[in-house]
Amino acid sequence: MRSLQALRKPIVPSHFGLSQVPNIFTLNEDADFANMCVLYNTPGEEIAFEAYNVGDKKCLNRGLIASENLALKESAQVAFIYNTNIKIVFKGQLYHL
Repeated sequence: MRSLQALRKPIVPSHFGLSQVPNIFTLNEDADFANMCVLYNTPGEEIAFEAYNVGDKKCLNRGLIASENLALKESAQVAFIYNTNIKIVFKGQLYHL
């Protein structure tokens, strides 16, 4: 019963190291629209990137989680949705991308 009562408490984002409660969407279109709104309100110049295929495979289409077109601003937050073997060092910390 205690666990059910704990679920009734509001989520405090700072308890999880977050500045806000994350949004969860069931449709890519809804997530794309929300991301576009956040990017629009982020200060700075928008930079557009376009994905391209290398090799014989045609990998990019809307059936995948990522779009072929990506717009970013310098201070925009991003999340990797593809596993890579890239390793970088940023501010003395090793990150695996």
